[in-house]
This record gives sequence, C-alpha cells and structure tokens, in this order.
Amino acid sequence: MQEGAVTLMVRESAGMVVHRTPLWALIGICSVVGAVRFLVAERRSDRVAPSIPRAERCLTAALTGVGCGMAVATLILFAAALVARLDG
Repeated sequence: MQEGAVTLMVRESAGMVVHRTPLWALIGICSVVGAVRFLVAERRSDRVAPSIPRAERCLTAALTGVGCGMAVATLILFAAALVARLDG
C-alpha cells in the first residue's frame, strides 16, 4: 500500500428484486378494478349528456379507470421499494 493513499469504503446498496409475474398481476388487477369502478360510477351517473354517445362515455370511463388502476399499482410498487430500502 502506498504511503498517503486513501482507502475509500463504498457501501453497496442492495437493490430491490421485482418479480415480473406478480408485478403484472398487480397491474392487471388494479387496472380491472379501476375500470369496473369507473364504469359503475358512469352507469350510476345522473348527468347524461345527450351530445356524447353512450359508448364514448363508457370507453372514457374504462380508460380513466385503467389509468387510475395503474397509478395505484405504481404507488404500491414505490411503497414496497421504500420498505425494502428502509429494511435493508
């Protein structure tokens, strides 16, 4: 070892392992639940706009639900990553 050399200790952080099959299941379940929830809310809605066709309203509700479901799945994944980071 050289005189005056500085040894740096680098701590390796353990990465989070994400299993793809459960992740896709989580995304799929959250998306389906979100789509169903928004479709039910659309069907119960009293304000029916006669200028917008019913199929368009249902499609919009389903896509909005899928988007919200994916957002929830992302939040769950971030929470799991945070717990894994704090635990390790």
